[in-house]
Amino acid sequence: MPYTDEGKAVMLYGIANTISHVSLHSGPPNKGNELTGGVYRRKQIDFRDPETGEVRNEREITFDVPQGARITHAGFWTASYGGTLLAAAPTTEREFRGRGVYVIDLVKLGITNKDGRP
Repeated sequence: MPYTDEGKAVMLYGIANTISHVSLHSGPPNKGNELTGGVYRRKQIDFRDPETGEVRNEREITFDVPQGARITHAGFWTASYGGTLLAAAPTTEREFRGRGVYVIDLVKLGITNKDGRP
């Protein structure tokens, strides 16, 4: 059953109000590979109101990244530490020889039908 944009908005309000932090990972987030190191921390994320079946973040998210880090995915969590992983997405892959900065400028969460269509 396809959802209306209004139905999607109700579901997206729920998820957007539950996800509070974003993490960086060296592989799919459900495999226990979140970055570690003195400078790395999960970052808070705030979402705009849903539009046309998706929500987007309010502003870019800047992470401090430890030396030697490899980033391939982002995770979306209910807490700054621990918590529950609610969503994951591949990112632009990047490897850091030294300490650095990684920026995520746009996050879009949407509701799709079983066949992948909005």
